[in-house]
Amino acid sequence: MFPRSWPIVLLAVLAAGGCGKPPVVGPVAPTAREAENPWAKAASALRKETDVGTCRRVLADLNTAATTAGGAMLTATTDADRKTVQTALALTADEAQEIAGAGFTGLDAAHLAECFHLRDAAATLDAGGLPAATTAERALAWVGRQVQLVPMGTAIPAPPSYILRRGSGSGLDRAVVFAAVCRQLDLDAFLVGPPAANAWTPADPPKGQSPKEPFWAVAVRDGTTLFLFDPMRALPVPGPTPGTPATLAEAKANPDLLKPWAADGKGLLPTAEEVKASQLFPAVPLSAVSARMATFQQSAGDELGVRAAVDWTAVAKACGAAVGPWAPPQFPFTPARSLREFVPVADGGTADPARSPLLVEFYRRQLPVMTDTPPGTERGLAERYGAVTRGAYARAVIETTPRERLQRGQYDDAAQLLVKVRDEFGALVARAGGDPARAAAVGEWLAQTNDLYKRLSVARLDIGTADGQTAVRQVEAEIQKKWADIKLVETMIADVVAEPVLHEATYLLALTKHEQAERAQLAAGKGAAQAAAAKKAWAGASGWWDRYLPAAPAQEKSFPGRAAHAQALAARAAGMK
Repeated sequence: MFPRSWPIVLLAVLAAGGCGKPPVVGPVAPTAREAENPWAKAASALRKETDVGTCRRVLADLNTAATTAGGAMLTATTDADRKTVQTALALTADEAQEIAGAGFTGLDAAHLAECFHLRDAAATLDAGGLPAATTAERALAWVGRQVQLVPMGTAIPAPPSYILRRGSGSGLDRAVVFAAVCRQLDLDAFLVGPPAANAWTPADPPKGQSPKEPFWAVAVRDGTTLFLFDPMRALPVPGPTPGTPATLAEAKANPDLLKPWAADGKGLLPTAEEVKASQLFPAVPLSAVSARMATFQQSAGDELGVRAAVDWTAVAKACGAAVGPWAPPQFPFTPARSLREFVPVADGGTADPARSPLLVEFYRRQLPVMTDTPPGTERGLAERYGAVTRGAYARAVIETTPRERLQRGQYDDAAQLLVKVRDEFGALVARAGGDPARAAAVGEWLAQTNDLYKRLSVARLDIGTADGQTAVRQVEAEIQKKWADIKLVETMIADVVAEPVLHEATYLLALTKHEQAERAQLAAGKGAAQAAAAKKAWAGASGWWDRYLPAAPAQEKSFPGRAAHAQALAARAAGMK
């Protein structure tokens, strides 16, 4: 799940040094019983918890069991298979080495945790027994609700589970999340675009335009048929048969088929030449193609209902169309390598915060624009003030993982948590509005504390002398006393954070109720009771959207496009109730 304390995550990322190979998970001594049946133990642990820490511990136990079993419990990827995958995914030598060994790595743990997140999301679609195209349509609609569309270049590239935790992304982000959810539904999905996608770069476009997306569709395989889906609209690409998505073969044979679909200007607008030249590009994670993950799949994954491994050779052979690697030289965040590039070395990736603090910035961008300190505030005070207020916001609506809970179908948990946050911060807003003395007290505290930071700056100019060092310690002690005024500091934080927290909690609560209603709607055709339950759920969702929409303009500066996204969902809820 999402890190329990994002400031701790940031510190860990900043502290990680170097860019060496991902570490192999360390061994843990098993008991005699565990050694007898390590896969059963692994499955038992993963039925209870599926966070990255648990996945890391489980894989460590399996590594240990493999070294003590005296047999081939885990096997290395053969040279032939490694070369096949290396060519198919255009892997570097280091990336190919990541999948070569028999022992599970830290990256495998991150991959497995992501797979469980997506498995739980896929389970909310109740798609068992449905045709592939119908299942994929449900999955893409879910992705469209959970990943608010933003222009290419405005969102930090990230792996699928992180895109979902952020709740927004480009058309490419939606495409890779869709492909990842399809994988958990036992469907193979490919990115669709012309060969020029391999020369694509998210370079700055002309002023006022967004960078062009590299792919115009996602293809989902049903046997040798490849149905097309549009991640920008979160809809199937309409085909010649009403109610059935277009196939890649149909689109390439007659690109004019796409003209009505592209006429509204909302899609990716491929030219006829691009459609005819289009090929498939894999959307497969690196860890999924290792032999050790195939063994995990056979020994525990199938039992747990998670698809953690991909037999790439079989998939490519079955798709019946040309598949080429996607490895644009200026964009390392392809589906095969995004997780490895994104997470720090300590967690199995290769990210070097000293060179590119991507993960730090990823978390920072989930924070809203909040009230700054007054003009002229000393830098030290402004930085600590900002850290304290951002931390308070993160603890309220990020660390508690309400978005991930609702995505996993834990609707009641998410709703109870968010209602509690709304009640607490709603009371703070009410108190702040009724007590004018609060603003005066906060203003006086800021002025006095700012004077102390000014004195500290002056004292540090003489830090090389004993008197200067004494002066610095004295002023620092006075500053600490100011920050130790818990009641007043909490008042200050509440005045800054309460409203943004309240808005975000209301949005997430409306989204939670909406997902509950969508799921109830899936059962509405089974009988009168189910239909009535769906109507009731839609009424509840519509009511929460009505509560949120007046606050949407206040969030637009922090989360551009959120208002339009919420309005579209609110319109659907109102039409269904």
